[in-house]
Amino acid sequence: MIEIAEIAKEAVNTITPFLAAGGTELIKDAASDLWASLKGVFKKKDEEKLLEDLEKSPTDIATKAKVEYVLESELKNNKEFAEQLLKIISAVKKTEEYLNYVSQVGNDNISVQGKISNSKINIKK
Repeated sequence: MIEIAEIAKEAVNTITPFLAAGGTELIKDAASDLWASLKGVFKKKDEEKLLEDLEKSPTDIATKAKVEYVLESELKNNKEFAEQLLKIISAVKKTEEYLNYVSQVGNDNISVQGKISNSKINIKK
């Protein structure tokens, strides 16, 4: 089985593209299962604040590291949850939404990953 720390990191790295591209409104289907699983871990007030911070700044490395730490602590104590989370992550990574997310990084920069079809991008200066 994959290391617990890697599962925590993978879970955070799998959900953050959705948050970066459009927030929780984009989290649907399999991704909603992942988001619900993550939210279930963060029950204490200060931990809930961490998830709020992740929603606001999904590319912030320090915030991601804190979220991973809390999640890793939970996974160490609950191997069954770790296995379940791995299955959910795998399901999310197979979805069109995950494969086709668009994220903007910095000013006037955009990166597109995955297959994009029937789309038009207008750039105005």
